[in-house]
Amino acid sequence: MRVLATLAPVAVLVTQAVGQLSVIQGVLSGIQADVVAYGNAFTANNAASIGDTGDKLLATTTAGITTVQGATAVSLLDALSLRTSIQNLQNAVDVTYDNAVARQPAVEALGIAGDVHADFVAQRSTVAVLGAAIAAKVPASVRPLAQTYIDNIDASIAAAIEAYA
Repeated sequence: MRVLATLAPVAVLVTQAVGQLSVIQGVLSGIQADVVAYGNAFTANNAASIGDTGDKLLATTTAGITTVQGATAVSLLDALSLRTSIQNLQNAVDVTYDNAVARQPAVEALGIAGDVHADFVAQRSTVAVLGAAIAAKVPASVRPLAQTYIDNIDASIAAAIEAYA
């Protein structure tokens, strides 16, 4: 009985820590799904779809900021396990924004290049805030690594902004 009383608080803490990791991974996974949908809209060359999926991506990222800011810090091991989620998101961002750059003439022909440029600027700003929120939740020892991933995502969006300027 005494052992159970001692282990119960530890079990609660472990459950909360894993829960925080799941929350942050869920945010990243949701954003990744929206990034892929955004890329598919560019591939389909559909003006309405590009606008709608861009709006959804921005809304999901904005909601993710609030969620991550409300989460508690994660452990070193949890932070390292976030690496896969962040790498998957980075890969999706690279593919989507490279595709958007390649399709810039087609987007221009649709008459929405200015709107897309404005969306990219808003997305970049929101990603910067989300990145800062995530970096604040990981131990200081891995913040430089987290910042590297954030910088790589930012670079992909910045290249798209430049292409549409």
